[in-house]
Amino acid sequence: MAQPTPTPTDFAQALIEEMKKSGHAFWIDPETHAEQHAFIATMIAEREERIARRKRLEEKIAGSLALSVILLVIGLLGSGVMTYLRSHGIGTG
Repeated sequence: MAQPTPTPTDFAQALIEEMKKSGHAFWIDPETHAEQHAFIATMIAEREERIARRKRLEEKIAGSLALSVILLVIGLLGSGVMTYLRSHGIGTG
């Protein structure tokens, strides 16, 4: 006669019992477990906030750098144009 097929619940129970016997499971009360989950959720939220803050800062720095480069190019062009105009006697009166 064939052995009956164990249900998932039977399998889970056998696994839990075996883990308890071999010391691989550390069982804690539900309140402590919930506190640990809340702490981990807080850590994840703080990490996400830190990442978002860093991204905003990087965007601001990139924007400032781009604006500085544009102003530098405009200044160099203006300086070059003024040098050209002065060397060709344009605008001297």
